[in-house]
Amino acid sequence: MEPECELVINVGEMRRILANLPDSALVGFATSRDGTLASLRTVAAVSKPGLLLLLLPEGRRARLFDVVAENDVVAAKSLLLEGADVNARDPRSPLNDGATALTIAAETGAVEVLRLLLAQGADIDARSASGWTPLMRACNAGQVETARALLEAGADPELRNAEGYSAFGRIPGDCAELLQLFEDRRTGTRS
Repeated sequence: MEPECELVINVGEMRRILANLPDSALVGFATSRDGTLASLRTVAAVSKPGLLLLLLPEGRRARLFDVVAENDVVAAKSLLLEGADVNARDPRSPLNDGATALTIAAETGAVEVLRLLLAQGADIDARSASGWTPLMRACNAGQVETARALLEAGADPELRNAEGYSAFGRIPGDCAELLQLFEDRRTGTRS
């Protein structure tokens, strides 16, 4: 029987933990059921003397993030009605750095789900371990409509991530529509 873990570690926390382990410590990854790391989605930590074991908990905790990434409004609404935490951190991958479902919606262009999450109380300026907000992720991914929806809902475009970038600073240079959205916002023009 595979153990169930509740403690999800984001990248920043994992770096801190690994930096503090003695050289003799063992670090292991539990593989997927087929014996590979191909389906690595969630990383959780169980600490024992001299051992950090990273396990892959399964179950419904990651389901909200999957349906958000698919822009499945009906499934997202159902999961939220069943009690899914709208501000939970993404347990699927350490690369998501503690992102929320709103961050995933913003980054993937899932504007309908993004609006649902906001209506359900999602933290509009939730920050990942490295300080990224949903608006920064939307801009970085060139997602004009989710960036627009976040700005209209009151996202703070002045927040900066750990690297010192604001949302505007994460806009790809070839994304004229996003650049114009921020210019219009700065000048008070409606686009």
